Amino acid sequence: MNNAWTQPTISSEFSTGFNDTPFQQFVQKESVAIPKSGQVKLDPSKLNLKYDYNVSVDFINEGASYRNQLAFNATGTTNKSGLLFKDASCDESKCIMGGASSGLKLVMGVDIGTIAGGISNWTYF
Repeated sequence: MNNAWTQPTISSEFSTGFNDTPFQQFVQKESVAIPKSGQVKLDPSKLNLKYDYNVSVDFINEGASYRNQLAFNATGTTNKSGLLFKDASCDESKCIMGGASSGLKLVMGVDIGTIAGGISNWTYF
């Protein structure tokens, strides 16, 4: 991680407008398979936008008790990187693993900004 990155402004669930309800059924404790869910592991090399788009990332839940950060790197048509969440732990009773102090509430989000359409190479860490 780049130590020069700072935590972007995190929006509350009320301002993101994201509906997490359909996704909560797929959040489980770490390493528990979800048989016949139709879910696939994210392959960031296949994340390509056809058109320019203002990208945001919303936190829906987490199923491990680890304290992690989440950052991204996009190269290609847009070269941009940054910290998304300084502490990607869930901090409320609706969390799969209970609450962690100073973590995120469900459906908090950050705005990455505009990513140009075309081929981009994404990594997340």
